[in-house]
Amino acid sequence: MTGLYVLVDTETWFDVVEASVGEVDFVQLRDKDASDRELFEAGAAIGEATEGTSTQFIVNDRVDVALATGADGVHLGEDDLPLDAARELMGDLSIGASVDSVEEAEAAAEVADYVSIGPVFRTESKAGPGKPVGPGGVREVAETVDSPVVAIGGIEASNAAEVAGAGADYVAVLSAVRDEPDREVEELLDSIG
Repeated sequence: MTGLYVLVDTETWFDVVEASVGEVDFVQLRDKDASDRELFEAGAAIGEATEGTSTQFIVNDRVDVALATGADGVHLGEDDLPLDAARELMGDLSIGASVDSVEEAEAAAEVADYVSIGPVFRTESKAGPGKPVGPGGVREVAETVDSPVVAIGGIEASNAAEVAGAGADYVAVLSAVRDEPDREVEELLDSIG
């Protein structure tokens, strides 16, 4: 069964987290424009909301904020702290890595607990996201690495089942759960369940 990985920002996190805790596998705080204090305050609140639940709290890019807020892990891209250095700081906490290819996935899987491939489809949620890899790109990575694979980018209830069928262990969404989080989370879970 494919799980659900929800991304939130410091502005709109509350309703999405409220609809997600205990329902989804991961909530990731991602906000490239937020101040350190805004990230910390939102992160501390999300950490409190997810504590003792089945939902893991992940902080994007920032090992320091992940550690300061008691997050379950951190998700890193190619311009962030190197995975080996992050592992030294994070210990047994979860580390995810964004990858663009099978080769990057293989290298990242040596240190990271999961790899994230995307964008699967065209998306407006990230500046300069690159060319979509499609479900075929997800399948290639899923068939190559033993680590769990998160698929991200342009995924919504109408195409989530196709991505799950390509071998994604988790589908990650951001804008697909912003308007009516309760209904949208339920629809996504139904589509990948």
